[in-house]
Amino acid sequence: MSAFDKKLNPFYGDLQYVIKDNVNGIVLGTIDSKGRYQIWNPLTEAILRLGSLQTEGDPTNVASEGIVSYGANLQGDAISIPDFSYARIKSGRFGLYNAKDGGYTGYIFKYDVSEDEWYITDNSGNQNIKFVRSTGGLILAGTLQTGAGRISNTSRYTTTQNVLATDENIFCNTDGGSWTLTLLAGVEGTYYKIINCGSSGNTLTIDGNGTEKVMNELTQETSDGDVIDLVYNATEGWW
Repeated sequence: MSAFDKKLNPFYGDLQYVIKDNVNGIVLGTIDSKGRYQIWNPLTEAILRLGSLQTEGDPTNVASEGIVSYGANLQGDAISIPDFSYARIKSGRFGLYNAKDGGYTGYIFKYDVSEDEWYITDNSGNQNIKFVRSTGGLILAGTLQTGAGRISNTSRYTTTQNVLATDENIFCNTDGGSWTLTLLAGVEGTYYKIINCGSSGNTLTIDGNGTEKVMNELTQETSDGDVIDLVYNATEGWW
């Protein structure tokens, strides 16, 4: 048996309607003065809140909330120790939101269907891992370490070719004759391994983009079996 009652919101101090189990005297949920519907677990002080679907911001503000699930001991964290996190589902977006030291550092994890990326941040709000949906790109702020090696993309060409954005290890067969491989415009840190895999004595010419140099020359010629590792440095403007 449940009933409505009124009491002071222990979290934010405003008057609210309370859904209460009259038999056990346990508060099951509330509708506060801001119109936020809340379901409580009174044993752990965990809470599920249904708010409005408006702008981001302070998690105590109804205008910033969609469906929010707080963890245990919200009251102590929100009032005494302002350092807590909570899950948010809102307007095509979900994530883990962080409030720390009285300021709101934003999402620890966030995915938004209206944006092109999802990300994970550190405690200061800096993006440590970012995935770009449109390109499939993955951007890491730290070192990438693998436990079982790494498989990277390979491509094979047999005639004059412009390097593609998807190329990394490029096998160039010159058995049909000499030809030229033209690099993309350099981007800092871009890496290519270029292999002349021909066996007929023909030349593969590697051409930098525009005035960009390849090993201090505008072009480099390679012979059968030559392997060249290239990394672009933007300050020098060459590979």
